[in-house]
Amino acid sequence: MLQLAHICPMTSACELPRPQRCSTHLLCLRGPPPCSLLRWWSVLLVGAGSGSLGIGEIAGDYDAFLIDLWGVIHDGKVAFPWALDALAELKKAGKPVVFLSNSSRRTEVNIATLTKLGFSRDLYVDIVSSGEEAWRALAYHGTPDATALAKGLPAEVLGAQRVFVFGNGADDEEYLAGLAPRRVASIEEADMLLARGCATIPGEQAAMKKASWAEMEEVLRLAAGRKLPLLVANPDVVRPDGADSPMPGRLARRYVELGGPTPSIVGKPHAAIFDVALERLRASGVPAAARVSKQSWHHSGHGLVQ
Repeated sequence: MLQLAHICPMTSACELPRPQRCSTHLLCLRGPPPCSLLRWWSVLLVGAGSGSLGIGEIAGDYDAFLIDLWGVIHDGKVAFPWALDALAELKKAGKPVVFLSNSSRRTEVNIATLTKLGFSRDLYVDIVSSGEEAWRALAYHGTPDATALAKGLPAEVLGAQRVFVFGNGADDEEYLAGLAPRRVASIEEADMLLARGCATIPGEQAAMKKASWAEMEEVLRLAAGRKLPLLVANPDVVRPDGADSPMPGRLARRYVELGGPTPSIVGKPHAAIFDVALERLRASGVPAAARVSKQSWHHSGHGLVQ
C-alpha cells in the first residue's frame, strides 16, 4: 500500500509572522503551544545542522510526498533555504514530490513563481492547485478532455456562461481569458459566482476593480437572493501568514450565512483534489492505489495517505 506524506502549514491561531523555533516542536510557523498539529509539518522545515529530525530521517517511510507551497517552501517572496535543502534531499532519495496547493493561480503561473524563487523544475513532478483544477473543470466541460474532478460539480456551475468573479487582483484577466465563451458579468446578469480571491470584483464594462469586504458582502446578499451557484477556487479561510485579510473560504461561509446555496469547493481538504495529485504521482511511476486519511482541516488540511 502506498505510503504518502502530506505536508502543509496550518496550525493554531498564533501570531508569529514566520517560522520560528518552538519549545515543544521542531519548528513552528505560527507560534508557541498549542502546536499539536505541527510535528508532521515541521519535519520539512529543519535547517541543516540543527540537530533535529530532518526530512531525510523520515523519507524512507514514504513512497512520495505531497507538499504545500505558501508557508511551507516559501513566504510568497522568499524561498525558505531549508525547504530547498529538503527538496534536494528528497530528489537524491528518489522520492517524487507533487506540490498540492489551494493557490487560485494556474499551473504555469505557479511554476514561474517557483522558478523565480530558485526551485528548479527537476525538484518536483508537478503542481496541483485548486485554481488550475477549477479552471480545467470549466474550460474542458463537454469536451473529450473533461476532468474527473468536474464530475463532482453541479450542472449549473459547469454550464454557466455569465460569471461574476471575486478576483485575486493579480492574474484575473489571464485566468478568465481561457474560459471563453464564458464572460465576466455584473451581479445582476450573472448566472454563477467564481471566488478565486477577495481583492477585486467586476466594475464598469466588466473590468476588474479593487473591492472592500463591505462591497463583496453586498454582492453576496444579492447573489443569495437569486440563489446563484458559487464555485470556490481557493477554499482557504485565513492566510497562511496570519495576515488579517479575507480569503475565498470566508466568502463561501458568509454566502451560506446569507442564505445562499451550498458552494462547490475545489481544493483541500476535499478528496477530489487529492485524487488529482495521486493520479499525477501514478503517472510519474509511483505504484498502487491510495486513500486519504483526513485528520484536521482548519486551513487547508493535513493527513497521511496510507
